[in-house]
Amino acid sequence: MATTTLTLNVGDTGNQQLLQRLRQNGYTGGYSILKEYVRAVRPPRQPAFLKLHFAPGQCAQVDWGSAGFLPVGGTRRRLSFFVMVLCYSRRMYVEFTLAQDAGTLSGLSPARLRILSFGSDGGDGGQL
Repeated sequence: MATTTLTLNVGDTGNQQLLQRLRQNGYTGGYSILKEYVRAVRPPRQPAFLKLHFAPGQCAQVDWGSAGFLPVGGTRRRLSFFVMVLCYSRRMYVEFTLAQDAGTLSGLSPARLRILSFGSDGGDGGQL
């Protein structure tokens, strides 16, 4: 009798598909015995995500947001905000601005950002 080897760790091969392929190769057993066998030998599924771990003050995520409009003189200006979230503690720093451009970003005080965020987390202010 010939031996047929099929891969059991392929994610898209369910028990029904496996049974059909085995039957094409002469398998005469039932579905329930195949299901029990596959459960015993198939590697467990791994989580579909990766947990990230950061040291205090090592990393932060930054972004811009919009908070509506603000009357300035005789016109309305968009009220924006810069937000930075520390990856270790999830502590958030927010500063409101009237623009979302490189000039505004460079105008944010690096010393103030470092003191308010990284320094308070006990780290050295690694990377943004």
